[in-house]
Amino acid sequence: MSIVASIARNDSRRGSPERLLWLTVAVVVLAFGLAQFLAQVAIAETMEIQAALLAAPLRVAAVFIVAVFVITSMVRESNDKITEPAAVAGRLPRSAYFFPENSPGTRRWR
Repeated sequence: MSIVASIARNDSRRGSPERLLWLTVAVVVLAFGLAQFLAQVAIAETMEIQAALLAAPLRVAAVFIVAVFVITSMVRESNDKITEPAAVAGRLPRSAYFFPENSPGTRRWR
């Protein structure tokens, strides 16, 4: 498997719980549908109205989707930084770091 394929697979797994791809597709389809409908209703300057009504919601949606992606990434990273040290930290004496097999509270897995 190539490196590009593995990176793409990992990114798609990471982005799929957020449902940002589906949100993006829904916004684009909705914007195109609205622009096409209003282009049929317009009497004059159909292409200009269609372009303006397509560009404005797509700009707003792009800003919103990027902001949501950045916020969720920062929250996920913050949660990872908080839970990792808490999982590692425990009530062990200092000797447990040097002699782990003889320290109280540790088990030997066999």
